[in-house]
Amino acid sequence: VSFDKKRLLAVHEAGHVLLAHLFPRYDWHASSQLLPGGQ
Repeated sequence: VSFDKKRLLAVHEAGHVLLAHLFPRYDWHASSQLLPGGQ
């Protein structure tokens, strides 16, 4: 995996942490969707 992809994933995951911290009472699992790759 390239450095740029690792950095992008790290920033994305940091966004999850930030949102979970800012909105602790929101049920993030209830609103998430997992789609197969390419969709």
